[in-house]
Amino acid sequence: MNKLFIAAACLSLLSGCALQGSKQVKSALNQPAGGSVMSVPMDNQCVKDFTVLKGLNSSAFSAYRGQFDEINRVYAIYQRDAASLGKDPKELLSMELGAKLNQVCSRVKYSVYTEVQKKLFPVSEL
Repeated sequence: MNKLFIAAACLSLLSGCALQGSKQVKSALNQPAGGSVMSVPMDNQCVKDFTVLKGLNSSAFSAYRGQFDEINRVYAIYQRDAASLGKDPKELLSMELGAKLNQVCSRVKYSVYTEVQKKLFPVSEL
């Protein structure tokens, strides 16, 4: 369960990194429903990779931003309805959200890797 809170906090931080000059959407983390939310340190690798991707490939950044926003939207529903959900649905949502967050973080990491490889290709030709 703590992993879910960490994941949601990571989403909130990632969304914050992407909102320069645009209206900030209120995160589900700003409205905890009876539970404490753990904050993710800014040195979290997923946050770092997402920030780097913004400078390397803005279209990929936007695509992954949409995926993080969707996970955050579902997390908001989870937080809103947590008190009325049974143990099994809570566990299922927690596991699914954590898995999806890990999946998107892996995609971001791979995108950063491929973008860096593209930048290094001309150097390897020297």
